[in-house]
Amino acid sequence: MSKILSKSKYCTGLKCPKLLWVHFNDKGRLPEWDASVQGRFAQGDTVGDLAKSFYPDGVEIGFRPWAFSEMIAETAEAVKLRKPIFEAAFGQNGAYAQADVLVPVEGDAWDVVEVKSSTSVKDVYLDDLAFQLCLYESAGLSIDRCFVMHINNQYVRQGAIEADKLFVKKDVTDEVRQRSIHVREKMEEMFETIALPECPEVAAGGQCSSPYACPLISECQTPLPENSLHDFYRFSGKRKKHLADEGVLTIPDLPDDYALSWRNEIVREAVRTGEPQVNREAISEFLDGLRFPQYHLDFETFHIPIPAYDQSRPYQPMPFQFSLHIWESMDSEPKHIEFLSDGKNDPRKEILESLREHIGPAGDVVAYNQSFEIGRLKESAAVFPEYQSFVDGLIPRFVDLLVPFRSFVYYHPKQCGSASLKKILPVLVPELSYDELEIGDGMAASAEYARVTFCDVSDEDRARVRAALLKYCHLDTLALVRIIQALERLV
Repeated sequence: MSKILSKSKYCTGLKCPKLLWVHFNDKGRLPEWDASVQGRFAQGDTVGDLAKSFYPDGVEIGFRPWAFSEMIAETAEAVKLRKPIFEAAFGQNGAYAQADVLVPVEGDAWDVVEVKSSTSVKDVYLDDLAFQLCLYESAGLSIDRCFVMHINNQYVRQGAIEADKLFVKKDVTDEVRQRSIHVREKMEEMFETIALPECPEVAAGGQCSSPYACPLISECQTPLPENSLHDFYRFSGKRKKHLADEGVLTIPDLPDDYALSWRNEIVREAVRTGEPQVNREAISEFLDGLRFPQYHLDFETFHIPIPAYDQSRPYQPMPFQFSLHIWESMDSEPKHIEFLSDGKNDPRKEILESLREHIGPAGDVVAYNQSFEIGRLKESAAVFPEYQSFVDGLIPRFVDLLVPFRSFVYYHPKQCGSASLKKILPVLVPELSYDELEIGDGMAASAEYARVTFCDVSDEDRARVRAALLKYCHLDTLALVRIIQALERLV
């Protein structure tokens, strides 16, 4: 059974023969799914369950990886009932697939409905359905139409979820039938690949990141050399390729007279000297403009396909947590305020209420890339207009700590062309680090919060993740305070 080609493995084979071979012959090379992937799978299951509401008399086959023969036999019996079938299982000529939904239609035929949690139809879905179409028809099923049922990102929840408005069902039969012509040929090529005694070598390329990031990407892509041309700011791929063709791969390799933008001249000088480039006058001007008390603010958000609260859309960034460091003066230690929603109620109102309580009427609100925090505040106030005047008064007080780094008034060669907080903190405040945190970036924070809040997990798991979230968000705003202190010491 390990050599059975499933629809997911077929799509893997289209993406990369090397990845296909590894799946069948050396699976230990594949990393374990992280929490964000597990969370996406869980959300996909939730979407699939909701899609079943369109077919209330449907028959469930389910997925039991230890019982393929039984599932195929159960499907054969369910087909006779002429009712919708969930996870209908078919095996034929070394291929295996389960349809999200098989729907009986006139003429003893069936429609195939592939349910996806994305907001559009992607090419990989058409390949998936082409494989299914070929398999089902080989097994004797008559297929009339093929559909992709995906999320409507314009849907706004009001009360109970309205599945007929949340989903869009698109007929993709013509595209799928066109692709199905070549399925058998491609399957034979894949079986030949699987049977190879050694792993095929495949050059890194666009397939490494599309339609999804390859789990083998780290072993396929050649590590960039130190001080690579990729460390330049907004340096076009065309220029990098032209230079690479001439043997220029790193910044020190560049001819001295090679023209660069003023920002990249700063990058080159930092690499040449090995020292940070500091415009003390510009930094002083930025710092002199800051007003105490300062309120250092950071939001974390989650985004899921099925809106959790009224007046929210699929995948809308929903704030669930904030950290606020209140800094009264340069000589004082900041006071910390934090909030982490339990998910039971719309967190936007609780966040606005808490911020209104703790942010005084004067002083700057400091964020890193302020458009994110401002955007969430505006969206929240639009839903809870009783806080509109508070938000309107808050927004003009924002100061973006990203500005001096995006303007390259400070640049350290270890930033590698980036002005992200994760690059700035280690060079200015090396005693603080995200490396030792269980949750160390915003994507992981989003995925883990959604997983432990909206999925079935143990109390211990939930408590562990929530503690990790508080530590992560706390560091995000403490970092802002410490960076300003470090800049003050510089000038």
